[in-house]
Amino acid sequence: MTAKSNVVATEELSELLDAEREALLKGDLEKLNALLVSKEALIEAMNAVPQTDLTTMQMLDGKVKRNQ
Repeated sequence: MTAKSNVVATEELSELLDAEREALLKGDLEKLNALLVSKEALIEAMNAVPQTDLTTMQMLDGKVKRNQ
């Protein structure tokens, strides 16, 4: 994964986590299930390369914890 594609992946994951939150608040289990595959793929891709932007990682971590 290039630096540019890593930035795109973090942006996509951030947006996906926001969509996940909306689905959680609405109780939309079908939407949650649909988002899961994309979420897992993005996280897997990001885990494959070292992450250097601590601020972004903390923001994503906060969204993941919020959604739990």
